[in-house]
Amino acid sequence: MALVDGETGQGKQNETIASKNRCLLRRGERAADSRYRERTQMSTLSVRVRKARSLVRLSQAELARRIGVKRSAVTQWENPEGTTPSVDHLIQIALLTSTNFEWLATGRGPSCSEVAEPASVIVDDYARDEYESRMLTQLRLMPMMKRRMALDIIGVLAR
Repeated sequence: MALVDGETGQGKQNETIASKNRCLLRRGERAADSRYRERTQMSTLSVRVRKARSLVRLSQAELARRIGVKRSAVTQWENPEGTTPSVDHLIQIALLTSTNFEWLATGRGPSCSEVAEPASVIVDDYARDEYESRMLTQLRLMPMMKRRMALDIIGVLAR
């Protein structure tokens, strides 16, 4: 009888250990799933950043210069294992590449605006130095009313 009780005790102990192991395994699977989801989200964000940049034919160096970061930051953003751009940088990328912010940040919605703006290109409309580039970047961040005001102010200063 003692032998049977000993075996039963051993069996219960083994069941408890197996139950704990299953629980730990489930937690490990959930953690792995979470890491996988994070990597997948990061990967798709990196792909969206690269796609937005490529569609407007900007190099990593040029995008970095226009945003005001180092090229290595853009390289990190486009690397699936790299860092994530800040919301401010995502906004700047969206504006510079004419992509929807929501699509760029989350992957939801259309990648570009439904309403196409007329393209107007004048031969000498490009930044000739860092100051002009920074001014253009800031100007593009402004709503149309403020753009007109800024243009008026610059016109007065240029006299």
